[in-house]
Amino acid sequence: MAAPSPANSISARFLKALPAESGGRHISVSLPWGESGNRLDIALDRGATYRLVTRVEAQNRMLLDALARCHGVAIVSQNGGLLYHLSLRENLRLPSLFHGTGESEAELERDTVNTLRHCGLDTTPEALAAWLDASPARLGKLERRLTGFARALLSYPEILVFENVFEGLTRLETELVLDWRRLFHREFPFRSLLFVDVDFLGLPELNDCISCTAAITH
Repeated sequence: MAAPSPANSISARFLKALPAESGGRHISVSLPWGESGNRLDIALDRGATYRLVTRVEAQNRMLLDALARCHGVAIVSQNGGLLYHLSLRENLRLPSLFHGTGESEAELERDTVNTLRHCGLDTTPEALAAWLDASPARLGKLERRLTGFARALLSYPEILVFENVFEGLTRLETELVLDWRRLFHREFPFRSLLFVDVDFLGLPELNDCISCTAAITH
């Protein structure tokens, strides 16, 4: 999947590109809780994975609302962020409509099929057509999140955010979601990944990720 050239910076009210000491790029997210001046610094273009775990969902919601306003950020929410009055095909094409990727119809169809295949779906013509024409209301939790993940990949994000994607899943389903991290970094090895979770019994550990406690600065 060939991604368009990334923007030179990400800018919004709550998110801005900052120079890193090493010459790379950072973003600084103002945290809407805690001490005044707290922010979360995330390095761009290093292929890092970050994680923020809180005990209050309202805190995460304020942060995610801020991130949702920012160009270059794709969020995979608990329900996949899907629009239920649209088919899955139409949901998957929203990034192209809103962000203007410049792809032709044939290129968009090719990237959609390739992305869904990478995500483990049956992409034989008959099975794929039936799946794409379906309504999100017919999907289970994992399938909705999988569709949201596939759509996020098609937006070529600078940062991918997973919001409470482990909640309500079986152990096997959780393992499948953990594999999405590997898939994302295979497709976009230098892009950043952020897991935002509300703590609950059974929340899986993530190896080799940066705790946002360590990333918070004053």
